[in-house]
Amino acid sequence: MNAILSLSLALGRAVAARDGKELWQLLRETAADTMVKFIAANAKGGTKDPAALKAMKFEDLKVRFREVAAEAIKDQKTIHALLREHLPVYTVS
Repeated sequence: MNAILSLSLALGRAVAARDGKELWQLLRETAADTMVKFIAANAKGGTKDPAALKAMKFEDLKVRFREVAAEAIKDQKTIHALLREHLPVYTVS
């Protein structure tokens, strides 16, 4: 497991460096993009426009994500299944 983690971190740092960023910046951008897609696909009310969501501050986006996730939980949906649809890591068939 240590080897897998080390390799994953090294690859992540290489991708970030290629784009002139630090690893944390790349992870934050991926998280923000995923939250925007999740909110746009699952929100019942409020802002659902991806452009407006992308313009939000990261802290405000996290708050909106938590609200939409809470709504999904009340509807007995599993958050990990909803997130998998929007994460670039997994293919969903």
